[in-house]
Amino acid sequence: MLNFVRVTWCTKRPERHDGLRLMIIRDANLSWAAKGLGCFLTTTRDGVRFPNSIWDGTVDALQELVNHGYIYVTNLEEGDE
Repeated sequence: MLNFVRVTWCTKRPERHDGLRLMIIRDANLSWAAKGLGCFLTTTRDGVRFPNSIWDGTVDALQELVNHGYIYVTNLEEGDE
């Protein structure tokens, strides 16, 4: 089964275009996983679906983005294995 997460971008960040992606990529405080997930999230309106096998890494990357003020997680649905 797939998990689903929906996020809302913090208002202090630029629009979801090149400016935001560059900000994420250049943020030395973020891991590669958080940078990659953050950049991917800028390309989607609905959120992201991901398999249970990568649950921990994806949730850790999401938490990094939350901790650094990029996003709020508005919905996280855990799928069954």
